Amino acid sequence: MALTRAKWALDADELQTMKDRAQFFGLDKTEGFREFEEKYLKAAEESEKVFYNQERITKSRAFAVDSKVIESREYADKFDLMANSPQERREFLKAAKELLQHRSGQNGEDLYLYNRDRQTWVKSVTGSKPGTPEYTQEIRSAISKAKAKTEQVVAFHNHPGSMPPSIEDINVSVQNGYAVGYVLCHDGTIYKYSAPKEAIARTIYEMRVDSFKVEGYNEREAQLMAMKYLSEYYDFVFKEVK
Repeated sequence: MALTRAKWALDADELQTMKDRAQFFGLDKTEGFREFEEKYLKAAEESEKVFYNQERITKSRAFAVDSKVIESREYADKFDLMANSPQERREFLKAAKELLQHRSGQNGEDLYLYNRDRQTWVKSVTGSKPGTPEYTQEIRSAISKAKAKTEQVVAFHNHPGSMPPSIEDINVSVQNGYAVGYVLCHDGTIYKYSAPKEAIARTIYEMRVDSFKVEGYNEREAQLMAMKYLSEYYDFVFKEVK
């Protein structure tokens, strides 16, 4: 999932916070930190950019969902760890299969929101751009009403490339007040995440990913390790459901 970054600028306190976090991540060496600082400043200047590809949705076998996987007992058992009741488990599993089958073979994303207090669903299935679901008026209204009444909303969306949650997913959970979110990957993997107390600058995430890639990890591994690292530092939930 992607979103437009809110505009922000760096003052002395924020720069000090950057330095503290850079030290925590082991990235406070002279040249490395200079690059780190420059990336932050560049991010501030480009803060209004949208972080998703503007091309149309692409169809490919690479994005196909294996029906044998999502119909398996092993896949269904994952929902025992996600639901608070047998009824909720049935609701979640049915919705997950529906969502994945709809987007199988393409890189579009759907968004399903389940309100635990009302026991109702709101679904967005009309997104026409890769990398982000469509935030319909119905979705926006459901989020607004739930936040006003502090109701628990569980968010589900798919990742056609079967990658872990993005930093945008984490920040959207902060913005929208989700109780918990799940990424449904097309390969059958499911990731759980929660909202940190504050949004995390994308540049911090990118820098952490880059540091793991320098160590020899591939993109997926680096993203997984970066998200785990940040979840510990910012105190939010991130794990594979299994």
